[in-house]
Amino acid sequence: MVCLVCGSTTSPGSYMCGRCFKRVSNTLLLGATAIDPMADQRMLSHGSVMLMIGPSFIGEVRLGKGPDPGLTFERMMASEDRSHVPSFIDRYLADLGIETVLRGDEMVPGRELIPRMVNAAAVMDTSDERWARPCLRMANLISLAVKEAASLPIEPSDSFQLVNELATMAEKFYSRAMKDPKLDRTARGNRALMLHWIGRSEEALVELKDLSRTSTDKAERAETSIKMAVVQSAVGMKAEALASLSEADPDDPRYMAIRSEIGGSA
Repeated sequence: MVCLVCGSTTSPGSYMCGRCFKRVSNTLLLGATAIDPMADQRMLSHGSVMLMIGPSFIGEVRLGKGPDPGLTFERMMASEDRSHVPSFIDRYLADLGIETVLRGDEMVPGRELIPRMVNAAAVMDTSDERWARPCLRMANLISLAVKEAASLPIEPSDSFQLVNELATMAEKFYSRAMKDPKLDRTARGNRALMLHWIGRSEEALVELKDLSRTSTDKAERAETSIKMAVVQSAVGMKAEALASLSEADPDDPRYMAIRSEIGGSA
């Protein structure tokens, strides 16, 4: 096979050589495989005004640089007081469609600000309690990039390195989110799905089964059951996947997708 970019010879199944792949930037946007048409409308809604003008540190609102979230983020990072950064990141990612619960079928629009925010947060002190939820959303975003990276038709060595780097970053943010008692179980379930995407399906099932066994919340149990069915179906455990679906929400779009995949009747 040959590289579709430069034409040099590549390994079987690879459409991009290592040299061309190294020129790819913003790998965090690999999960941005579909555009959510409502994302920009949510961002410009009344509830998201902070994303456009930011918090005021001087008692007045200045709109000289325009209602652009990227410029707002730059001003916040340039300030000595960065206490508003976590709430800004949380609101921004929420408006883009990144929820606290990782589903795997999210429609994430590509935005240049995303990698800037994640890279900035990666080197900041996130011990404050306000960081727990934005860290969970960032971990979910990175997990979606992990999912896409794992199936990219690139050189095996490049694929391994990329997946490992992204997964390590996601693990860091999940670890931070797990320190919050209110988000711990959600973060563990999301992390389990990411582990499945990088080939650690057995470990993922152990975690999900433990969450299911100890769950007392109906919605959480239904979500955990869906995640278990996804993993079980992917590794050939069809009967187990059907059993897991019995506790899932039949109105969840993923429910029928899994049913169709394993050939079970509704």
